[in-house]
Amino acid sequence: MSALITAASYSQAYKLERLLNLSSVIFADYQELPQLAYPGKKLMKIPEGNSVSYAHEMLDLALNAGISKIFPLYSSEILPLAEARQLFSEYGISVIVPSILWVKSQNNDIPSLPARELVVLEKGRLLAGDLSSNIIMPESDFTGIFKIQKDLKEPVFQLFTV
Repeated sequence: MSALITAASYSQAYKLERLLNLSSVIFADYQELPQLAYPGKKLMKIPEGNSVSYAHEMLDLALNAGISKIFPLYSSEILPLAEARQLFSEYGISVIVPSILWVKSQNNDIPSLPARELVVLEKGRLLAGDLSSNIIMPESDFTGIFKIQKDLKEPVFQLFTV
Protein backbone atom coordinates (compact mmCIF):
# COMPACT_ATOMS: atom_id res chain seq x y z
CA MET A 1 0.00 0.00 0.00
CA SER A 2 1.11 3.53 -0.74
CA ALA A 3 0.90 6.86 1.00
CA LEU A 4 -0.35 9.96 -0.78
CA ILE A 5 1.09 13.42 -0.08
CA THR A 6 -0.74 16.36 -1.62
CA ALA A 7 0.61 19.78 -2.71
CA ALA A 8 3.29 18.12 -4.85
CA SER A 9 4.15 21.42 -6.51
CA TYR A 10 5.44 22.75 -3.15
CA SER A 11 8.63 21.95 -1.25
CA GLN A 12 6.65 21.14 1.91
CA ALA A 13 5.51 17.86 0.28
CA TYR A 14 9.12 16.70 -0.14
CA LYS A 15 10.08 17.87 3.35
CA LEU A 16 7.24 15.71 4.69
CA GLU A 17 8.36 12.76 2.54
CA ARG A 18 11.87 12.96 4.02
CA LEU A 19 10.46 13.18 7.56
CA LEU A 20 8.13 10.20 7.07
CA ASN A 21 10.76 8.03 5.34
CA LEU A 22 8.14 5.80 3.67
CA SER A 23 8.92 3.23 1.01
CA SER A 24 6.04 3.98 -1.36
CA VAL A 25 4.82 7.55 -1.83
CA ILE A 26 2.57 9.04 -4.48
CA PHE A 27 2.62 12.81 -4.82
CA ALA A 28 -0.58 14.55 -5.85
CA ASP A 29 -1.71 18.00 -6.86
CA TYR A 30 -4.59 19.70 -8.59
CA GLN A 31 -2.06 21.77 -10.53
CA GLU A 32 -0.39 20.32 -13.62
CA LEU A 33 2.82 18.47 -12.76
CA PRO A 34 5.14 17.78 -15.69
CA GLN A 35 6.59 14.28 -15.21
CA LEU A 36 10.01 15.44 -16.43
CA ALA A 37 10.26 17.96 -13.59
CA TYR A 38 9.86 15.19 -10.98
CA PRO A 39 12.06 12.29 -12.12
CA GLY A 40 11.54 9.07 -10.21
CA LYS A 41 8.41 10.33 -8.44
CA LYS A 42 4.92 8.85 -8.78
CA LEU A 43 2.50 11.66 -9.54
CA MET A 44 -1.28 11.86 -9.48
CA LYS A 45 -3.78 14.55 -10.46
CA ILE A 46 -6.42 15.28 -7.79
CA PRO A 47 -9.33 17.72 -7.54
CA GLU A 48 -9.06 21.05 -5.76
CA GLY A 49 -9.83 20.90 -2.04
CA ASN A 50 -12.68 23.38 -2.36
CA SER A 51 -14.54 21.13 -4.83
CA VAL A 52 -17.99 20.11 -3.53
CA SER A 53 -17.25 16.44 -4.18
CA TYR A 54 -13.59 16.57 -3.08
CA ALA A 55 -13.75 13.90 -0.36
CA HIS A 56 -15.65 11.42 -2.53
CA GLU A 57 -13.31 11.94 -5.47
CA MET A 58 -10.31 11.45 -3.18
CA LEU A 59 -11.80 8.27 -1.76
CA ASP A 60 -12.30 6.91 -5.28
CA LEU A 61 -8.73 7.83 -6.29
CA ALA A 62 -7.29 6.32 -3.11
CA LEU A 63 -9.17 3.05 -3.55
CA ASN A 64 -8.14 2.74 -7.20
CA ALA A 65 -4.47 3.52 -6.46
CA GLY A 66 -4.13 1.28 -3.37
CA ILE A 67 -3.46 4.17 -1.00
CA SER A 68 -3.56 3.44 2.72
CA LYS A 69 -2.65 6.89 4.14
CA ILE A 70 -3.37 10.42 2.91
CA PHE A 71 -1.26 13.34 4.08
CA PRO A 72 -3.06 16.53 2.92
CA LEU A 73 -1.04 19.74 2.80
CA TYR A 74 -3.42 22.22 1.19
CA SER A 75 -5.43 24.08 3.84
CA SER A 76 -8.53 23.77 1.62
CA GLU A 77 -8.35 19.96 1.97
CA ILE A 78 -8.29 19.79 5.75
CA LEU A 79 -11.96 20.40 6.61
CA PRO A 80 -13.49 18.21 3.86
CA LEU A 81 -11.16 15.34 4.78
CA ALA A 82 -11.76 15.82 8.51
CA GLU A 83 -15.49 15.56 7.85
CA ALA A 84 -14.97 12.37 5.81
CA ARG A 85 -12.30 10.77 8.02
CA GLN A 86 -14.69 8.09 9.33
CA LEU A 87 -15.79 7.17 5.79
CA PHE A 88 -12.16 6.73 4.68
CA SER A 89 -11.39 4.59 7.74
CA GLU A 90 -14.25 2.24 6.84
CA TYR A 91 -12.29 1.49 3.66
CA GLY A 92 -8.99 1.03 5.52
CA ILE A 93 -7.59 4.45 4.57
CA SER A 94 -6.09 6.71 7.24
CA VAL A 95 -6.48 10.42 6.60
CA ILE A 96 -3.90 12.31 8.63
CA VAL A 97 -6.04 15.28 9.68
CA PRO A 98 -7.34 16.37 13.08
CA SER A 99 -10.95 16.01 14.18
CA ILE A 100 -13.57 18.39 12.81
CA LEU A 101 -13.97 19.93 16.28
CA TRP A 102 -10.25 20.69 16.57
CA VAL A 103 -10.09 22.16 13.04
CA LYS A 104 -13.09 24.40 13.64
CA SER A 105 -11.74 25.56 17.01
CA GLN A 106 -8.49 26.92 15.57
CA ASN A 107 -7.81 30.63 15.52
CA ASN A 108 -6.49 31.37 12.03
CA ASP A 109 -5.24 34.81 13.13
CA ILE A 110 -2.27 33.31 15.00
CA PRO A 111 1.04 34.06 13.24
CA SER A 112 2.53 31.04 11.54
CA LEU A 113 5.15 29.09 13.46
CA PRO A 114 8.50 28.21 11.85
CA ALA A 115 8.35 24.82 10.12
CA ARG A 116 11.48 23.33 11.68
CA GLU A 117 9.64 21.44 14.46
CA LEU A 118 7.39 19.08 12.51
CA VAL A 119 5.51 16.16 14.00
CA VAL A 120 3.13 13.71 12.38
CA LEU A 121 0.61 12.08 14.69
CA GLU A 122 -1.97 9.37 14.10
CA LYS A 123 -4.48 8.65 16.86
CA GLY A 124 -2.11 10.11 19.46
CA ARG A 125 0.83 8.02 18.24
CA LEU A 126 3.96 9.66 16.83
CA LEU A 127 4.57 8.67 13.19
CA ALA A 128 7.45 11.08 12.55
CA GLY A 129 9.29 13.94 14.19
CA ASP A 130 10.34 14.54 17.76
CA LEU A 131 7.83 14.93 20.56
CA SER A 132 8.58 14.91 24.28
CA SER A 133 6.68 12.29 26.24
CA ASN A 134 5.43 14.89 28.72
CA ILE A 135 3.55 16.94 26.08
CA ILE A 136 -0.19 16.74 26.55
CA MET A 137 -2.15 16.21 23.36
CA PRO A 138 -5.20 18.40 22.70
CA GLU A 139 -7.25 15.22 22.09
CA SER A 140 -6.70 11.57 23.02
CA ASP A 141 -6.66 10.40 19.39
CA PHE A 142 -4.94 13.53 18.03
CA THR A 143 -4.06 13.15 14.35
CA GLY A 144 -2.41 15.45 11.83
CA ILE A 145 0.73 17.06 10.47
CA PHE A 146 1.79 19.84 12.81
CA LYS A 147 4.35 22.51 13.42
CA ILE A 148 4.85 22.53 17.15
CA GLN A 149 6.25 25.11 19.52
CA LYS A 150 7.33 23.28 22.66
CA ASP A 151 9.06 26.04 24.63
CA LEU A 152 5.84 27.62 25.92
CA LYS A 153 3.90 26.80 29.11
CA GLU A 154 1.55 24.75 26.93
CA PRO A 155 2.72 23.49 23.53
CA VAL A 156 1.16 25.08 20.45
CA PHE A 157 0.12 22.75 17.64
CA GLN A 158 -0.39 24.41 14.27
CA LEU A 159 -1.32 22.59 11.06
CA PHE A 160 1.51 22.21 8.57
CA THR A 161 0.05 23.36 5.26
CA VAL A 162 1.23 25.20 2.15
